[in-house]
Amino acid sequence: MEQTDNSSRDQELVILFGDALFIQSVEACLHGTVEIGVIGIYGSVVDAPERLKSLRPDLVVMDLNGDNCRLAVSLLREQPGVSILCVDQEHQEAIVVCGHHYSTPTAEDLTEIIRRHAKGGVPSLLFDQGEWHLNGPDLDAKLTDLVPKEGNTR
Repeated sequence: MEQTDNSSRDQELVILFGDALFIQSVEACLHGTVEIGVIGIYGSVVDAPERLKSLRPDLVVMDLNGDNCRLAVSLLREQPGVSILCVDQEHQEAIVVCGHHYSTPTAEDLTEIIRRHAKGGVPSLLFDQGEWHLNGPDLDAKLTDLVPKEGNTR
């Protein structure tokens, strides 16, 4: 298990993981952001998880749909310093795997979260007259339930 140490990079590396529409939408939001390098990895690529892990990103942004939760847990085990932002497009929310939960009703909200996490910071609790919320479920407990372990029937 290795810590993610990317201090020698000029840019923060953000990996977008998911389907083509998701990746293209988020890439468009981040276009022209010079402090962030963006790479898209399509979830349908056979060795996508290995590619994602080998790039040692600072931040992974993934669609919450599909089996990406297992990948998030695996990535956190191998690279504990990585930040993972799971986006639930259906409910317009972004969930930071460390347990923070934010409302992201607009593309600007999602872009702001990505920029702040890529810089190593956590978004302030009081942005834009209370648009940000931390009242979500305890994600850490829910992610550990997804990991196969003795006595877990999931």
